[in-house]
Amino acid sequence: MSTDSAPDTDPLMAAAHAWLAADPDPDTRSELEHLLKADPDEVRRRFSSRLRFGTAGLRGALGAGPSRMNRVIVRLTARAIGERLLAGNLADRGVVLGYDARRNSDVFALDSARVLTAQGIACRLASTMTPTPLLSFATHHYGAGAGIMVTASHNPPQDNGYKVYWSDGAQIIPPVDSEIEALIGDRPLVDDDELAPEAEVGILDYDELLAAYLDTVIGPRRSGPPAVPTVYTPIHGVGLRTTMAAFDRAGLTRPTPVPEQAEPDGTFPTVTLPNPEEKGTLDLALALGEKLGARLILAQDPDADRLGVVAGAGTGFRRLTGDQTGLILADHLLGKGSGADRVVVNSVVSSTMLSRIAEHHGVQYRSTLTGFKWIIRAAIDEPQLRYVMGYEEALGYAVCPEVRDKDGVSAAVVMSELVAELAADGLDLTDRIDELETRHGVNLTHQVARRFDDQPDRVPRLMDQIRRERPTAFGPLAVQESSDWSHDHTPAADLLMFHLQHRSRVVIRPSGTEPKIKCYLEVNEPLTGDLAAAREVAGARMNELEAAVADLLDTDPR
Repeated sequence: MSTDSAPDTDPLMAAAHAWLAADPDPDTRSELEHLLKADPDEVRRRFSSRLRFGTAGLRGALGAGPSRMNRVIVRLTARAIGERLLAGNLADRGVVLGYDARRNSDVFALDSARVLTAQGIACRLASTMTPTPLLSFATHHYGAGAGIMVTASHNPPQDNGYKVYWSDGAQIIPPVDSEIEALIGDRPLVDDDELAPEAEVGILDYDELLAAYLDTVIGPRRSGPPAVPTVYTPIHGVGLRTTMAAFDRAGLTRPTPVPEQAEPDGTFPTVTLPNPEEKGTLDLALALGEKLGARLILAQDPDADRLGVVAGAGTGFRRLTGDQTGLILADHLLGKGSGADRVVVNSVVSSTMLSRIAEHHGVQYRSTLTGFKWIIRAAIDEPQLRYVMGYEEALGYAVCPEVRDKDGVSAAVVMSELVAELAADGLDLTDRIDELETRHGVNLTHQVARRFDDQPDRVPRLMDQIRRERPTAFGPLAVQESSDWSHDHTPAADLLMFHLQHRSRVVIRPSGTEPKIKCYLEVNEPLTGDLAAAREVAGARMNELEAAVADLLDTDPR
């Protein structure tokens, strides 16, 4: 089909031509021009849907068209955010904006600031690449009406994203997300004359922001414990400068960066995926750690909001799960304070051992929906309680309520302080895990996931079938209680929970961003004798659960 006849007869092709006229980016214009000539079917695919704005903001592959991340989508989103701020009488509080090292992050952030400034909303755009935790902190610290962080976190290099914080400093929650999505709607595209000149955009000075973060989150300058050999990687992200400053403030010896991954590079040349959880991502860090005899390896994802931890011990390196790291941090921080008015929080798919740790310390415990937009609510909605920390199993930890999102920088500092204290007593993190399991029982958590890239409609169909048929057992473990959070919980969520024999548990939910179903498995084995024997029983039970859940995910939904 030629491009000349398409606009008159095909609404999707007409939309593509209108998009082309409004696109300010020469790269995506060239891409779309090529597709219009060479692949009209791909044009129709891209224009048959739009990247939707939800509680996670936007996230998707870079490229031309409304189903990709690009300057046209960003401008539409920024305009809608501005309109929502104006409608909510929040515009006079202004907006702070940051961006990471990914391709076009700086361009998307500047476009957003110019759109908002033209709406009469004062904006402060970060003066350089900035970690997500600093932008979250800035939103709350400066009392902004909103914060915008352009990042796709640990997604593949071809992706970018758009994260939005609201006036309470936390990520947006319903109904704000749907209200912004409605304002994007099928509105006319944003013209260049709807943008203010770049010179009118205010500057959020990185050094000023960093100083405020260090004062508030890390605290007064102090003398830290004796040095412990530590390796650190920001995985080509933006965490290095902020993390080193935080270590300096805490009186900790700076960790040794992995040189090949120390500087920001949005192509992530040394890894397949810039995710500390992915196999192979930490190979360079592990090699350097072995060379230096490191007792600790710390790995942040590219926007420095998540933290992977590897414990170095006499027997080699041990990668900690997100649950193990969260439980160790919680127990450590609770041991540093006192009072029953304290609270710790984790997500419903994270380890239930946190509730037993909370009980041991005589403090409150909360379990929430997945995501820090929910985990951090205890710090906002329950001011009578002192928030200590919150975490989720996907390597996210919030150890200070002034940062209302996960923060891989402050978590790295707290973990390093703990490891140094343990080393001074001749102990390491594996000893701390032994201590927790001796006190609270062996706790194993594991995720089983299944992608359905070729059949994305299989995700809702399989979830519906599991919801209807409700398994009565997973392998040899009988279901004692089940709940459907789409009906049994407020706020509702597409999540199924099964409590099994022997304090085991399975939680099933679809991914919010990918054609994937995630199953979170948990086994708890009380310690009645030998720790090694309890771990063997728990391991065998986890293997049975994994096999049963894998069979369930392989079911062909009817």
